Amino acid sequence: MPQDSFSYLIYRDVATVYAQNGVNGNIDFSSADAAAVIQYAINALPQGGYIFIKEGTYELSNKLTITTGSITLEGQGRGRTILSMTAALPPATEILFINAPTDSGINHVALRNFSLKGPGRINNTLQGIKLSKVYRSTIEGVYVSDLGGHGIEWITGFYNRILHCHVENVGRSDLAISLHDGIYLHNTVNASEVLHTHVRQCARAALHVELATDGVAIIGGSYQSSIYGIQLGQMNNTHLTDVYLEENQQDLYVDPGAGNWMDFLTVKGCNSAGGNATVDSVYLDRVRNAVFLGGRCGVHYK
Repeated sequence: MPQDSFSYLIYRDVATVYAQNGVNGNIDFSSADAAAVIQYAINALPQGGYIFIKEGTYELSNKLTITTGSITLEGQGRGRTILSMTAALPPATEILFINAPTDSGINHVALRNFSLKGPGRINNTLQGIKLSKVYRSTIEGVYVSDLGGHGIEWITGFYNRILHCHVENVGRSDLAISLHDGIYLHNTVNASEVLHTHVRQCARAALHVELATDGVAIIGGSYQSSIYGIQLGQMNNTHLTDVYLEENQQDLYVDPGAGNWMDFLTVKGCNSAGGNATVDSVYLDRVRNAVFLGGRCGVHYK
């Protein structure tokens, strides 16, 4: 990679992690603590920039936080660049936290081509990626696994995309009831897309979208081996196209809650390989203007 193509290059040499300045080639910071080095690079770019993390496993002692827009954090490939937190260390409640400091939000954050690995699903609620008031941003080619909390949680944001991601083995497995999902979008996540993403083995829903959300497209990908493959709550204008659902207790579950209705649900070319044999694969409650085109599934409409 040409030196001038990145703001910071993160790499490790045995036990030491380095932050190399992409402008002058200097090593601006180094430490045995990978989290400290990556956080240094993020903090050094208040106007945004591009941080490239080379191949390797980076054990994190604390969460990484981004509070400014126009930041790209990219690895050398899913399964090649691995950000790992093998213990849920306080005050870490997530591995990667993108949080706008004001209600106006931040824009144009990109997370690409790396893996996040947690300590497992027992005795912790550690999340993978949490975003709050983040707009016009992308998560692409990211693998998230082995967490007791949500894999990806996005709270409030417009014009966002999650694509070519893989989330699995998340949500507390040591509790009879767990409220954690593979991907959880809520509180006004509007005009956004989940594209060609694969989610499986989640404690509650593989994909859960709810709470005053409008205009979400779910295209391609698979949602498997969870309580709900896709769970939809209070929201409108939802479109599912060419989605594969398998081995969930309920493949598609739609319930906007008491006193609410979902308007406009389109399900096109989606296939269910069958959920729990005692229920239909699709459950709809208080849904108006629902259209199913092609595909294969059994529908229970209340």
